[in-house]
Amino acid sequence: KVSGKFTFVNTGQGTLKIVKVLTCCGVTNSGVKDGQEYAPGERGALEFAWVSVSTPQPVISKAIRVETNDPNQKYASFEFRAKIVRRVETDPTRLRLFLRQENAACSAITIRSTDGKPFSIADFKSTANTLCAQFDPNSKATEFVVKPQADIEKLRHNVRGVVSIDLTHPECGNVRLLYDVLPEYTVSPVHLMILSIRPGQPVQRDISIHSNYRDEFDVESVSSEKGYVKLVDKKKVEDHYRLRIEIVVPPQGDDDVTPSGDGQGPASAMQENAKSALVTDVFQIKVKDAETLTIPFRGFYAAE
Repeated sequence: KVSGKFTFVNTGQGTLKIVKVLTCCGVTNSGVKDGQEYAPGERGALEFAWVSVSTPQPVISKAIRVETNDPNQKYASFEFRAKIVRRVETDPTRLRLFLRQENAACSAITIRSTDGKPFSIADFKSTANTLCAQFDPNSKATEFVVKPQADIEKLRHNVRGVVSIDLTHPECGNVRLLYDVLPEYTVSPVHLMILSIRPGQPVQRDISIHSNYRDEFDVESVSSEKGYVKLVDKKKVEDHYRLRIEIVVPPQGDDDVTPSGDGQGPASAMQENAKSALVTDVFQIKVKDAETLTIPFRGFYAAE
């Protein structure tokens, strides 16, 4: 967080009135507010505060725009520029993890002070505790090397996440690293959306499943939470499966009602009146002796 101020003087013969103060993203202002007036020769100070982003940037510009009653200059811009540097850096800056390798192939993380100021590691956290690391909070230095330990089962269910490391550095209290895990399987598409879908009229789509670790596998079943989907065809093509599914949605307003065995379910009076234009479901693909893959579905009813 940085702050500063711009000073100005009313050099005109009349009263200067501030109509509106406009700030850009991340900038707050004080000292000058809408409706404030300055007599001829009176001085003012426009104060600002800004919380920078964490990504290093050579030059970034921010501006505060002030609308006044000045007949010759309706708007005045106050601009400041900054160079964003990190006081503490990490190597690597991102982790790429693999379920089938020892410790998920997680590399050691070097945390280094770029300004020569010593610090301590205060805490080490990760999404869903997928990664943990030992450290001595009483140790102080300009560089540390931590060796995260991976929980493979937790990584299976959290293939993307963040490692957050709290520090005692006077100008950098935290560093973060994103991580990505190569999952067991990749499904395409990851989301399914159908426009102009009509109740009771079947719509077919293809879904492909790849084994990222080149394992032999079989698709055991395809289902959905609300029963709108069924498997029509299953075919193995080289290293992946191609599934043909059929989707049949209920009348508008019947969504969120669990269908009975014949695919017909009663709708409540509230649902009948709502007549939502959107129908949703979640498709579930069960891989034999492995995990269940899910695909969110959204359908938009055709206009009547």
